[in-house]
Amino acid sequence: MMVCRRQGAMMATRSEKAESRTRGSIRDALLDAASALMREQDKIDIGIVEIAARAGVNHGMIRYYFGDKEGMLAALLDRDVIRAIRQLDALFRLPVTPTARMRIHLEGILD
Repeated sequence: MMVCRRQGAMMATRSEKAESRTRGSIRDALLDAASALMREQDKIDIGIVEIAARAGVNHGMIRYYFGDKEGMLAALLDRDVIRAIRQLDALFRLPVTPTARMRIHLEGILD
């Protein structure tokens, strides 16, 4: 009986954390967790339970926000492409020579 209470208390704490976040922050936390785990493990095939645990939410949140793991990967790719386009746009707006732009670009790729 004590174990059930403890587990329930731990689950309530996790739920309370999830409820205190905004919808966008949970979604972003899942995408950030998936991205970090893929980089750390140098693979794409990361389990949804592991991703959700890293994000600090129940794995059902992946289905809620993305439909399934494939939907989450598509959302992550969309987010990363949008970021890359914004970075390239900012690079092209810099008042520097093409050579300097290329150096900045290569430094960004290598970092």
